[in-house]
Amino acid sequence: MLNFGMVILSVDMDTNYINYSSDEAVTWNPYEIFTNKPKILYMGRFTETSQKALIVAKETKTNEILFKIVDLSQTFSFYSTYTDNDCGKNDYHSWELPISDGFCHLGHGYKMMTRQPQSHCVDTMKWHVVEILKCKCTPDFFGWYTVL
Repeated sequence: MLNFGMVILSVDMDTNYINYSSDEAVTWNPYEIFTNKPKILYMGRFTETSQKALIVAKETKTNEILFKIVDLSQTFSFYSTYTDNDCGKNDYHSWELPISDGFCHLGHGYKMMTRQPQSHCVDTMKWHVVEILKCKCTPDFFGWYTVL
């Protein structure tokens, strides 16, 4: 996810395209980044809150490692045709990370604000966590433990 959920990326391992969604995966759009179908090794955010992703791939014929920074900010410039402002209070909704099934991190769960899928605005909110919740501490938080 880029920009706190404003953009979701997916990729097949051997392809020239990544897929992106700006509406919480309701619709997907292809974005061509390569021409020779390298094997994708890694894809992740390039900076903490931007619309940039780092993709590491391996050329199948030469085994050369490729690094590609994808900047989707220009792709989403169409939002400016819908609104002259950044996202407002009504463009966000609250989203709570589930506490069960391993989404508790070091005794805390999180409630966040994220842009609503139907809102055509640019998310410029700096801090998305609105509440930190307590959850039960388990031995998994410490990375090791002995079962007696």
